[in-house]
Amino acid sequence: MKETIWEYFHFTRSERKGIFILLLLMVILIIFPNFYQYQSAPKSIDYSHLQSEIEQWNAQKITKDSIIESVDSIVNNKQYDKPNSIKIKGFPFNPNTINEQEWLALGIPEKVVKTILNYKNKGGRFYKKEDLKKIYGFKTEWYDELKEFINIDNNNNNNNNNNVPKSYDTYPKQTNKQIEKVDINTASAEDFQTLRGIGPAYSKRIVKFREALGGFVKVEQVSETYGLPDSTFQNILNRLELSDYNIQYILINEADIETLKSHPYISYKKAQAIIKYREQHGAFNNINELENIKALSNDDFKKISPYLKL
Repeated sequence: MKETIWEYFHFTRSERKGIFILLLLMVILIIFPNFYQYQSAPKSIDYSHLQSEIEQWNAQKITKDSIIESVDSIVNNKQYDKPNSIKIKGFPFNPNTINEQEWLALGIPEKVVKTILNYKNKGGRFYKKEDLKKIYGFKTEWYDELKEFINIDNNNNNNNNNNVPKSYDTYPKQTNKQIEKVDINTASAEDFQTLRGIGPAYSKRIVKFREALGGFVKVEQVSETYGLPDSTFQNILNRLELSDYNIQYILINEADIETLKSHPYISYKKAQAIIKYREQHGAFNNINELENIKALSNDDFKKISPYLKL
């Protein structure tokens, strides 16, 4: 009986080794979850070292109100030329006699002061209070604040110039003044610049257009200058005259297509049509034969014919 029990509890070497490994695994499985839980437990974070930085940031925090106050401070320190930032300081003055510093002391911006001084330097004068409002850039609200301080001594003005009237309304008009004319076919670029609204660019364009045409045949052709506004042409029309044609003609029976299309009024297609008609019908006997060319309209013929010659 004892031998049977002993044989039951007897294990071979390999079986003992397997039992040992099994026991070891059981121990590991029992211990590991507790160990893992300990290792993965969240550690408490110490925020105490950030407290001082947070307090410092709160102390230096810029609020919306502080930004607005800063901007207002900058605007107040810089005198921009805006109506709301200009402070008019009134004191009795005569706009015909005060100097630049006195205008600035009134609170008028420097740009407007220069406009006033330029106006006076060119012979301009204020004959009544309201004349100030005619100055470019002089605002109505400035005039409203200053009108009580304006003192225009017309008697003193008359002493300086007995011929100066008291207001613009009674200013004598020069009805017999002779207007200097500009001959559009002989005038230089500099001559054209004497016309109001014609600068170096427009004057050069007019001369260049005249040369390309071969001369003007009527005053209205000046209005065809590239880029010249009709309003400008209307303003100078009374000073333009045409006394000498001096036209550079194109010989219609000899000109090639290059010569014809170089004229501002003749396009390549029209020049080609003229050459083709001449080849088919022979030399032109009369300029009016151009009216037979379908590629040329009546307006084209009227514009081109003064520059053509047999």
